[in-house]
Amino acid sequence: MCSVEWFDAGDKCEFVVDTSTAGCGAPAVTVDGRSKVHLDCQQLPGPTGTTGTSGPGAGSGGSGCYEFSYRPSAVGQYNVSVRYAGDHHVTGSPPFHVSVTGLVSSLLL
Repeated sequence: MCSVEWFDAGDKCEFVVDTSTAGCGAPAVTVDGRSKVHLDCQQLPGPTGTTGTSGPGAGSGGSGCYEFSYRPSAVGQYNVSVRYAGDHHVTGSPPFHVSVTGLVSSLLL
């Protein structure tokens, strides 16, 4: 399951990709839209409290869940593409369509 939330332009947008039951592989995420964004990834803690920090494909020891975040600087449409284990798109991607408007909204994918 992938949860996407978005806010006003300039606010932090976050979503989680849960790969805990997906088998071997790592998530690969891209965000395309009206403004360039810097995409951050944090592997969430596993049952023993271990974490992996870096881009997609971080080391072992985590929960299999990855938190992604970015800050769009312009109002408009953004496309978030989520792949797993190479070229396998997650359900609904490519891409998830995100509207950055200035109104608080959320979308559960």
